[in-house]
Amino acid sequence: MTGVVNRLRYECVKAKSLLSKQIVADSWFHVNRSLNGYRGCEHGCVYCDGMSESYHVDDFFTCVRVKENAAEVLRRELKKIGYTATSELESETLFKFLDQEDAASLSRRSLRKQVIGVCGGVSDGYQQAEGEHKVTRKNLEVLRDFGLPVFVLTKSDLVLRDLDILKEIHERAFANVTFTI
Repeated sequence: MTGVVNRLRYECVKAKSLLSKQIVADSWFHVNRSLNGYRGCEHGCVYCDGMSESYHVDDFFTCVRVKENAAEVLRRELKKIGYTATSELESETLFKFLDQEDAASLSRRSLRKQVIGVCGGVSDGYQQAEGEHKVTRKNLEVLRDFGLPVFVLTKSDLVLRDLDILKEIHERAFANVTFTI
């Protein structure tokens, strides 16, 4: 933000919920659900939809609220929807007795996998706060464990730190990373 002294502060908060659902897949980002590990964003993009009054985020560019329990909330919400983490699926079923092809086929027939927008809706998940708090990385680890496809929108090269997880997600489901300027 040009001409404004940015007195940025971080505030750790406990999230009650994380996933928001689109009735119809978003036509711009092609996601069925989205999540934001942060409220507020320090990038200060003039085109940002997140500063809209409809989101009711005070001090959008000067106070970033870090949802420190985001990964736990995400895991709980995914289970509530009906998804199962791959590790749980393998340990709590007869999957270990099936050959690999049969197990994969059975796993694919479960709940339809929806694309999850990881960041870019109301904040950039790879803003400076992510370097310290790693909320987005932890959320990606959960989504990888559940085998869900992801869409990431960012303007930060910090996303490169998480290439290992994004590659794993892409091998299991699908991962799309898009950059803004």
